[in-house]
Amino acid sequence: MPTIRLTARTLDGLPLPSRGRVEYFDESLPGFAIRVFPTGRKVFTLLYRMKGGRASKKERVDIGTYPPLSLSQARALAEKMRAEIQLGKDPRVGRRGSGQALRPGDNPTVRLLCEAYLAHPSGAGRLRAATTLPAYQRLVAVEILPAFADRPAADLTRTEVREWSERLAETKPFVANRAFAVMRRIYEWSLGRDLIATSPFVGIHKPAIETPRDRVLSDGEIRRVFDALRHERPIIAALWELLFYTGVRRGTALAAKWSEIDLKLRTWDVPVTKKARGNPEGTGKPFIMPLSKQAVATLRLLQPFSAHSDYLFPGGSPRRATLDLERNLFSPQKSNQRLRQLTGIQDLQMRDIRRTVATGLGRLKVSPVTISRVLDHTLQGVGQVTHVYAKYDFLEEKRKALDAWGAYLAKLLRERPTIGDARLTGRQRTGAPAA
Repeated sequence: MPTIRLTARTLDGLPLPSRGRVEYFDESLPGFAIRVFPTGRKVFTLLYRMKGGRASKKERVDIGTYPPLSLSQARALAEKMRAEIQLGKDPRVGRRGSGQALRPGDNPTVRLLCEAYLAHPSGAGRLRAATTLPAYQRLVAVEILPAFADRPAADLTRTEVREWSERLAETKPFVANRAFAVMRRIYEWSLGRDLIATSPFVGIHKPAIETPRDRVLSDGEIRRVFDALRHERPIIAALWELLFYTGVRRGTALAAKWSEIDLKLRTWDVPVTKKARGNPEGTGKPFIMPLSKQAVATLRLLQPFSAHSDYLFPGGSPRRATLDLERNLFSPQKSNQRLRQLTGIQDLQMRDIRRTVATGLGRLKVSPVTISRVLDHTLQGVGQVTHVYAKYDFLEEKRKALDAWGAYLAKLLRERPTIGDARLTGRQRTGAPAA
């Protein structure tokens, strides 16, 4: 933990560590430091003790990321926090909020503004999809708060927001657009509730141009993915295989519960996942997903590994003795990275599976109407009245299509062992890396 004289020039010239992180403390302000990561990310932080001297535990509070937060801004915030500490106020408590609702004239920080939006019924409580709130929370925690931390929300300028989003778009264009949109929505909500007087998002737009992805896996790539799944632990391998056999959205599979599955009837009652604004009960339509023999085989082999949980794919670290009982797996990104290495498919993404299934059904001469029903899409040209009165669920058509697709995959894989193959050895099932 070296102590140096922090200046704008020294910040830009700090060497990047090969692994781990290095902290450089400011010689002019005790406890004030900047942490440097191998990725080039630099975070201002403050170490302190509450009253009690060395007998009290040392605490840490992160101030923000450099850039967009400048050294002078971070130092000023650190000095303010140190003054509050002398008065007995823990800066971490202020960052978490007191539990009281924000009111006009409070001059909240970006952190408190985000927390208020995510918790309020008129804010994130009106998000349409059940999986959207965790995505918003992750963007706030990973992209927004590290950049702006405890900056007063009213002090942010258009230049700062634009530079932050454009810098993020250089490496993560899709994430940059989503983080930009979430932060803009938070400011619009706050403006409507008179928590702030102006928004720095007026006159600026999303930083990246998105090209619709049309990637479809070839038969050879599908075979390589299934071969690589033999090296994954059962819960992760089953998730990938279920997506291949059904074509459902990743979020739908991750939210699936055993109470929705009937292995004897080979059906999956998918509940409503969308809700209209102001209507927590939901206005979307549940639908029945037929399960092919291959999908049922995958689920039967999955049962011993997750039957203790309500969810097919329970969350929690695989290093624990038992997985979480009441929380589902959120985002298996590490398995995606491992499969890219094992298969050599550098642009492999889990969301490509759904597109691959739809394309494969089309190659099997399945009608576009049935493909849309399998994907739970709204049919183009079918009016709202028709949707209200036409209650036929196309179950038999969907079953015939998915059975044909499952048979096609089985032939493609040429009986190679996967989690859906009862011949898979116990060593292969349990000796896999963690998710």
